[in-house]
Amino acid sequence: EMPEGRNALRVNFQREPAAGHDDRLADDRPVRLILRPDIEDRSFHDLTKAYSGPENRWPGAVSAFDDGFRFAPDRSRILTVRLPGGFFRPEPEWQYMVHRPLGAQRGMDPDSDLFSPGYFSIPLAGGQGVRLDAWTDGDAPSSVPETGFVPAAPPAPLPVPDLLGRSLSRFVVRRDRHRTVIAGYPWFLDWGRDTLIVVRGLIADGRLTEARDILIQFARFEDRGTLPNMIRGRDATNRDTSDAPLWF
Repeated sequence: EMPEGRNALRVNFQREPAAGHDDRLADDRPVRLILRPDIEDRSFHDLTKAYSGPENRWPGAVSAFDDGFRFAPDRSRILTVRLPGGFFRPEPEWQYMVHRPLGAQRGMDPDSDLFSPGYFSIPLAGGQGVRLDAWTDGDAPSSVPETGFVPAAPPAPLPVPDLLGRSLSRFVVRRDRHRTVIAGYPWFLDWGRDTLIVVRGLIADGRLTEARDILIQFARFEDRGTLPNMIRGRDATNRDTSDAPLWF
């Protein structure tokens, strides 16, 4: 799960009950769930190369709790990961040259190094569930009962227009007070012409409030009749586009 409007992630784990099945372990016989997260600290344009510095710096950027850890490679970027009811054991480990086939297909360097600060451990009886929460500073997901969860039923089939509308929502995000479109993921974030082309789809879907919000956002970037071609963080100086103002 990804809570809306937050840089947070929640992963649920459930052990199915025996429910009378002879081929399943009895509910009162616990199993131990082991989770070892791998993390990086980079932009989507970069790769992690342990030898270039992270191998020495990152282990010292980890603070351990009983049920989790905080990773703070920079004061402006803090990651917290917790497993309520579980136990976290610090045990730093690296995986080198992890290959990403899709990156290779796209002509990018596909090999990155992954850092794991340790692992989580928790016993699970039949029918029990646990959750792993991860968030950046200030974006902790709202609290939920720690008694497990009920797996969601498979979604009902949707008509094509509804399915397209739902898919469109996944690319509309907040930028400060207004909205924008992650039009070029995974290579870049806001992209002027692509975002403004998407606005036509929002209008066709009846989402006029979001469309207006995006237009207000890009109007703030106007400079002598130009609009950004690509925005990197707060840097909107790349204006190598002739048609973004026309789409606007």
